[in-house]
Amino acid sequence: MRKKTFPTQQFFPALLITLGLAATWSVPALINEAVPTATEDPSSTLEVESPTATVKFTPPKGWRVEHQTAASDITMVHSDGSTIDVEVVSNVKDFDNSARRKAAELDRAGVALAYDGEPIETAQGLKGRSCIVFRAADQHGGECGFVEKDGEMVLVYNLAADPDNAPDIEPLIDSISIQKEA
Repeated sequence: MRKKTFPTQQFFPALLITLGLAATWSVPALINEAVPTATEDPSSTLEVESPTATVKFTPPKGWRVEHQTAASDITMVHSDGSTIDVEVVSNVKDFDNSARRKAAELDRAGVALAYDGEPIETAQGLKGRSCIVFRAADQHGGECGFVEKDGEMVLVYNLAADPDNAPDIEPLIDSISIQKEA
């Protein structure tokens, strides 16, 4: 009876294939850990764009910008994990319905929104109303506001790590200006 042995001719190629397969998921994961997320300190003015307008605003001090893939929204992050999101929606014909649709979109993403009844009016002529947001998944919450002018609606909301001490977003909303594209 012949003793069975592991074929040495196939060992080295099998080892290379195994290492190659392991590298397909481990190398990208290691690179992702080694390279930080693309962030930058906000300048004095930031902007988001819709197909028909550019929205400019002054971000709060101490927040950094985390780049997003869409030009119509931007997320700013604080060192404590809190976020402020600014989004623009174009071609708004009915402000109330558009705000309800955006609130429903947030709700599907796990962020509950409730209007607190306070009207907003800025020096730039934007009008809207304030609200509060809360994300149950991580207990983050804070203020929010919808403002609109000339068919462009801007939503600003803050998901703070400590909802009771959420930063005031009113100065950011007051700084918003909308420039329609020609």
